[in-house]
Amino acid sequence: MDFIITMFTVLSMYMNLSQDNGGDYCYNADIDNGIVRTMYVYEKSATGLIPTYSYHYDYDEAGRLSTKTAYRWNAESNCYQPSYQLCMAYLVDTYELSRSVWDNRADNWQTDTQKMVYQLDGSKNLSVNILQRDTQGRYHAVDHFLIQDAHGDQLLAIRPTLP
Repeated sequence: MDFIITMFTVLSMYMNLSQDNGGDYCYNADIDNGIVRTMYVYEKSATGLIPTYSYHYDYDEAGRLSTKTAYRWNAESNCYQPSYQLCMAYLVDTYELSRSVWDNRADNWQTDTQKMVYQLDGSKNLSVNILQRDTQGRYHAVDHFLIQDAHGDQLLAIRPTLP
């Protein structure tokens, strides 16, 4: 699929963010052999930079993003604490994105309750299906839309109704 997120996409995103844009945030990253492993986000204040988030990236053997884990800064404990995790699974002409949140009481990631499935058909149409997990652990479609191939310089998006 031509629209997957690779290590080069993450590096490009960091390079664009790290340019001095006069915004409210600054960015720093741990880069290993051209691969962004962790990106730190700091909020600018009159007294200096305040840690806000850190994002940890893992990649599969093909260099595609497999996991993005977000940590939020806790000023009381003076450390980053888990917040959420995005997991990507790549199949032929399909990939899935699921999101889990950190459960402080259980001290682990909750089972994802929703995922998005992106599928590219032979005519370059992109179908996006949003699935919700029920109490038995089965996924059911709750929403979907279709992005059709570019027509000239415009993208056409269709949001059909679900049965």
